[in-house]
Amino acid sequence: MLGKLIANTGWQVAGKGITLLLSLVITGILTRRLGVTAYGGFVLITSIFVFLDTIGDFGTKIIGVREIVGSRERRKEQRQKFWQVVWLRLIMTGIAYGLGLGLVNFWPGLASIKREANIALLMIWLTSLAGNWEIICQEE
Repeated sequence: MLGKLIANTGWQVAGKGITLLLSLVITGILTRRLGVTAYGGFVLITSIFVFLDTIGDFGTKIIGVREIVGSRERRKEQRQKFWQVVWLRLIMTGIAYGLGLGLVNFWPGLASIKREANIALLMIWLTSLAGNWEIICQEE
């Protein structure tokens, strides 16, 4: 048991190390290719979108799985709860998308990359859809 725990911890440490090294290499490549200003915009958009995606999800994947998993006798009730979670996720994603549109289109710092940011903002809807599929797949 202890050997397996040590081995699994070792794999996790190795994975984190590889992630760190790749992050450093990719950051170097991006700053050289994009330049300092464009790279700053890239990091700003990435940070904003991670925040907006968090608003869109708001922990509802975990809540959704917890609420719909159960006995087969409660199938109708589970289906109803699933659709409540889906609607909540859609509403929260819509709010996050609206905030994102406001930030991207009215923040002067993003004026030079407005088109790209608007296209990238669509990912919030795709991650919400992926979250709904995740709930479905974990329930089965």
